[in-house]
Amino acid sequence: MLLLLADAALGALLIAGSADLVTTEVGLRRGGYVEANPLMSRPEFRITVKAASTAAVIGVSRHLEKKGRRKAARIVLWTGAAVWAGAAGWNAYQLRRRR
Repeated sequence: MLLLLADAALGALLIAGSADLVTTEVGLRRGGYVEANPLMSRPEFRITVKAASTAAVIGVSRHLEKKGRRKAARIVLWTGAAVWAGAAGWNAYQLRRRR
């Protein structure tokens, strides 16, 4: 059961991160949208930062799991997924609003 929850959390993290990246790219390519984060000014930077931050979240989660803190490990994954899902939702809202 714990493994299944961890896998679901990891899947949610990857899907939410991808959705954030895709909705950001769609908005920026459409025109009229600006990336507010200066670290994300170019597509290669956005992909690199997203990959590195995803790896960091997974790394922290795995570290906690190795220390026997499974619940904390899942919380880290679900929190990351929630943050990126929120960002993707905001992006989608902005895209729909400005059609």
